[in-house]
Amino acid sequence: MRNKQVDVRLRLTRWLAIAIALSAIMTGALRVSTQSASSPILVVVNGAAANRFGGYLAEILKAEGLNSYAVAELSSVTATSLNSAQVVVLADTPLTAAQALLFSNYVAGGGRLIAMRPDAQLLPVLGLSATGSSTTEGYFAINQTQARKNLEALLPGVSPAVLGEISSYTSVAFKTVKAGYQE
Repeated sequence: MRNKQVDVRLRLTRWLAIAIALSAIMTGALRVSTQSASSPILVVVNGAAANRFGGYLAEILKAEGLNSYAVAELSSVTATSLNSAQVVVLADTPLTAAQALLFSNYVAGGGRLIAMRPDAQLLPVLGLSATGSSTTEGYFAINQTQARKNLEALLPGVSPAVLGEISSYTSVAFKTVKAGYQE
């Protein structure tokens, strides 16, 4: 049973890294730049958060061959550090009002943010609203009828398992691309 859980987690983390990379590529967020000293991907973690696995996001990127990234502690992140990255990946963490405003301003200014289990304060800027429901020990799927053709062609029928709880959201500004469901 333990090996099965490890295998499922490994597949989920690989899928997550692929999703991050595809999102960045499809939106044009990753560009080849030889003149910049900053990393194109900034992973923001919070060592004081209840979920201590934020640092693994960087390990997932490295395992998938995305070696040009920087890791920053949430308390040290500034508007300048956000704006120097092409994509920001925010680990699962609660945010203060000031931190939420910092990330909201970054997105409003054209920044690209990928947030893991986003704090409720970020939902409006991400184009989401909470449904108030969740799924435990379910699956993550792409709604093939509403997904972009590029995404549908790259990830047909992908349904990785989710261990733990997944929150449900509805999309405010866009068509729904994902849904959590149980088998």
